[in-house]
Amino acid sequence: DVTTGELQVVSVVDDIKVNGSEGHMSNDGRYVTFTSSNQVYLRDLVSNTTTLVSVDSDGTTIGNGANNNAYISADNQFVVFESLAENFSAGNASAYQEIFMKNIQTGELTRISENAAGGGGA
Repeated sequence: DVTTGELQVVSVVDDIKVNGSEGHMSNDGRYVTFTSSNQVYLRDLVSNTTTLVSVDSDGTTIGNGANNNAYISADNQFVVFESLAENFSAGNASAYQEIFMKNIQTGELTRISENAAGGGGA
């Protein structure tokens, strides 16, 4: 906390402190994205909740590859991240590094790194 000088652990999942890395804070200081065990999380410092970001649009399929380098948009609505997951989109069976965007409000996951033919990867 910049005002009080108090340190706060933000890499918390299900009320358990986890090894977190690649932390990035939102412009307003409310949210922090971090990576733990190859998954991307979003921590809300106001409500003290953590949301798994690297999960498909219906919230049931967790990425089966490394997910990292997450950043939150200035309006706190989207998180973009890199992923090697083969199960997030058709056409990524070769596991190219791709960029995905998660809508925090709706849960929709969109691949934004598409080639000219509309597929992923190289």
